[in-house]
Amino acid sequence: MKVYYCANLEKLEDDYWKNRYFLINQLLVKNGVNLVSNLEKIVTKGENEARRSISYDQIEAVIIEGTYTFSDTIYIIATALAYKKPVLYLMEKGHIIPDQLEYIRKDENLGENFFLKFYKKDKKSIEDTILDFLELLESGSLLTEKVNVKFTLRISPRTERYLNWKSLGVKKSKARYLRETLDKMMKEDPKYKTFLKKTHNSF
Repeated sequence: MKVYYCANLEKLEDDYWKNRYFLINQLLVKNGVNLVSNLEKIVTKGENEARRSISYDQIEAVIIEGTYTFSDTIYIIATALAYKKPVLYLMEKGHIIPDQLEYIRKDENLGENFFLKFYKKDKKSIEDTILDFLELLESGSLLTEKVNVKFTLRISPRTERYLNWKSLGVKKSKARYLRETLDKMMKEDPKYKTFLKKTHNSF
């Protein structure tokens, strides 16, 4: 999973926030996230240039530590939501939500993929919030997924003859026919829909 993580670079002179931003960065990497970050240059001690521009087509979600908003905050959120990418906006408890973020939260269309979460100062609270979000992403309920997972399926000659006959009848490749059949099953499965709804609501 590829995620864009960003923080307020203007607060890096404050050791408290520098440590917080780096902690979140480490937690994401530790949990297997393929990370793109505006902290990259600092984290790698200048070995790589910070990535100032990202391709929203290539990421699954955006995570922002935004207790203190920065100049690009709203632009990053708006762009991510325009690309239908979920946004986790993290704030330390005790801070006031900026008016612009309240507007996004209450908007019927924008708010669906915008998750503003408060966390306590301790590491466990931060990690739990991040892990809950990653679990929500992995449930598939938020993502428009790319068809990029290869899967080997062994079937009998009889099943293959049926599959050839069926796919020719609908004028589709065998792979496409199977993919669309499974997608339809997934969309119409009431138990799976309940599971996704429960996962979404619990976050």
